[in-house]
Amino acid sequence: QIEDAKAEMTEEEFLQEYECSWEAYIKWAVYGKELSLAFSENRVRKWLYDPKLPVTTFWDLGMSDTMAIWFIQTVWPEIRIIDRYANNWYWFEHYTNKLIEKGYNYDKHYFPHDIANRELATGTSRMETVKKLLWPECYMVPMSTIESWISAGRLIFKYLYIEEWLDEFLNNISLYQYEWDEKLGQPKKNPKHDFTSHDADWFRYMSTIYRALTSPPKPQKIIRTNMSNFR
Repeated sequence: QIEDAKAEMTEEEFLQEYECSWEAYIKWAVYGKELSLAFSENRVRKWLYDPKLPVTTFWDLGMSDTMAIWFIQTVWPEIRIIDRYANNWYWFEHYTNKLIEKGYNYDKHYFPHDIANRELATGTSRMETVKKLLWPECYMVPMSTIESWISAGRLIFKYLYIEEWLDEFLNNISLYQYEWDEKLGQPKKNPKHDFTSHDADWFRYMSTIYRALTSPPKPQKIIRTNMSNFR
C-alpha cells in the first residue's frame, strides 16, 4: 500500500500523509521548498535574539482585521526573525506600548504603502501618526508587483533564520499557496488572500529592501591617496 501511495503521490504529499511531516510543503505552496530547506539546514532554531544588535520592525496594518508586527535583526547576510506580535481592534497607541514593553533597541520601522492614507476625522496620515508615537525612523516600503515581491522572497529565503517558537508564522508561511483555477486547470497568478496573508505580506515587503537592511554602511567620504608622495 505504501509503495502504491509513493507511486501516486508527490514526495511532499507522501511526507505529509504518511510521515506526518508538516515541514513537507503542500502543493502550490509559494515558499514550500524554501521553508523545507530552512528546516533541513537547521535555520529554524532557538535563541536567535542578540541584545547587542538593533531590532527592525515590519508592520502589516489593520484595525478590525489583524494588525501584525514582526521583529528582525540582521547580520550580513543573515536575517533573523526573532519575535512577532499581532492583535486587532486597537489603534497605534496600543502597539507603541507593546514595542516599549519588549525593551528592544529599535533601529527602523517599515510600513506598507497604505500607511500614507489620511484619516477623515483628523486629516493627518497614518505615517504622521506613527512618527509622533514611535520615532522619526519610520519608512514606507516601495510599491511593487506581487510577482516581484515573491521572487525577491524566494531569493533571500536562504539567508533566513527563524525563532522556532514562532510556530504560527511557520504554519502560515507553509500554507501560503496559489489558488487553483478550475477552468484553466492550473494555479492562478496570485496567491490566495486568507489568514496566511499577514505573514506572507510583511515578508514580501522585507524582501524588497533586503540589501538596504543587510549591506554594510557606505563610507561617507572617499579618501584618495596621492601616489606622487611615494615616487
